This record gives sequence, C-alpha cells and structure tokens, in this order.
Amino acid sequence: MNSLACIIAGLEHSGTTILSKIIASHPSIFGAFETGVMATDLPHFKDSNPFNRWIESPDGISLGLGRGASNIISSMNNYEKVYSFIFRNRGIAYPNNHPFKRLLLSADYLYDKCPIYIYNLPYICSVVNNRIPIFIILKKGRSTYHSYIIKRGISIDAFRDKISRAIESLRFIKNNPTSRNMFVIDYDDYMQNNEKYNIFIMNTINYFKPTIPILPISIERFHYKMHRYQYTSVMNERSLDYVKKDYPDPPEKELIDLVNTFDGLLQQVKIKI
Repeated sequence: MNSLACIIAGLEHSGTTILSKIIASHPSIFGAFETGVMATDLPHFKDSNPFNRWIESPDGISLGLGRGASNIISSMNNYEKVYSFIFRNRGIAYPNNHPFKRLLLSADYLYDKCPIYIYNLPYICSVVNNRIPIFIILKKGRSTYHSYIIKRGISIDAFRDKISRAIESLRFIKNNPTSRNMFVIDYDDYMQNNEKYNIFIMNTINYFKPTIPILPISIERFHYKMHRYQYTSVMNERSLDYVKKDYPDPPEKELIDLVNTFDGLLQQVKIKI
C-alpha cells in the first residue's frame, strides 16, 4: 500500500468530504469522491453497487479506472495488489486533457475516502495492520439525527441501524487501544479549531508516510489547487464558516438512549487537541 496516504471514514454527511478536501490540498495527495474497495471483501467487490460503477467511471469525481476494473479488483487476492492497480490506472478512462485526470496524475499518493468504512472497521484494521492512518470524522448523535431524519428524510429504522452500527465501531475502537492508526475526530471540535487539527492530520500522515512532506493544508489551499488545474469542484464551500448548534432530543425514547450512548463513546475515543 505504498501509494495510499490515508483512509477517511465516518457516518454519511458528517464531514468526510470536507476532510478529504483538506487532505487533498497537499500537493502530493489526491483522491476520488468515494472508493469503496474495502466496503466488502475483494471477491464481492464486482457486485458492490455503486462502488463497482464509480471506480470505473470517468464522471469527473471518480478514479476512472475504466470498464472491467471492478472485475479485475475482485480477482485479486490482496490489497497491496489492489492499491497498486488503482494507482497505476487512475484516470485512464478520462480524456488526456481532463482536469480531474491531471489532478489524479499529479498525486504521488491517493487517499481512500468512503464513509461506510466505519461499519467495517475490524476488517479494514486487519487489512492495513497499523500501516495506514484511518481518520474517522463524526457529528454528535443529535446533530446526526437532525441531518438524517429532519433534513434528508431518512427513515427512523434506517437511522437506528446506522447509529447502532456506528456504536459498535466506536466500541471496537475503545476496546482496541493498541491500534495506533485510528483517529476519531469530533466534527464540532474540528470546525471550531480546524487549523490545529489540520496540523495534527498532516503530522500524522507524515508519521505513517515520512516521504510525504509536512506542508500546510487547508480548504483555501484546496480551492487554489483546483483553480490551478482549472477544475470546478462539485462541492463549492470556500471557507469553513461554522456556527455550533444545539439540537433537541429525538422524540423517540429509544433513539434518545442510542444518541446518548453514541455521544458517550465519541467523547471517550475522540482525539483531543
């Protein structure tokens, strides 16, 4: 996994895209919208929709590995080969002058961002074996409830399933203190003190990958990089303007208990800067 800089995970709509942009602002690192190669075991990746389609597509935000890439990945027997294949073939399906292809090819390292990796942490940890940093960014439980159910209309059953699985992952992190490569970031903490967190993230990547030089990373540098390559990002936040909000309890008693358990575990395992 020499070409893999880091892994980014977290519940959906909890800051993984912002975090990936911060990391992509480094001149040596870039990546795709979502990769998903570790969302399931390798033999089943070819059937892992939508990741099997996204990884092949030249849609302007994906790796663009070309038709048949998901079948090739599923035929491989280890992730060293998978990430080597991804790095060698990144952007191959794009036209030569496409700005996203040029961004992919400019990178010496790729990040692997996929929010649902949070549900598969034991498997991912067994694969990377403390060699690659895993950044897990999460909003607090009430904020996640608001984002999922109030804002996006996700069903209560779907929310219950997602938050319950995330709780199991947080327990896994808590119960595995010797895993030195899992770094849980509280979204509110990050947004209120992003400069210090960016320094921590950069130093952590350099610790695991000393060949990646320590350089300033920020959302402003990300947009400068996009401008240099004449690429218009599909997500256009220009700054990290942020106002902390206190959301009320869910009306369902069962969900109050779940978000309290989630928040308690998040408080225990998050990094504190």
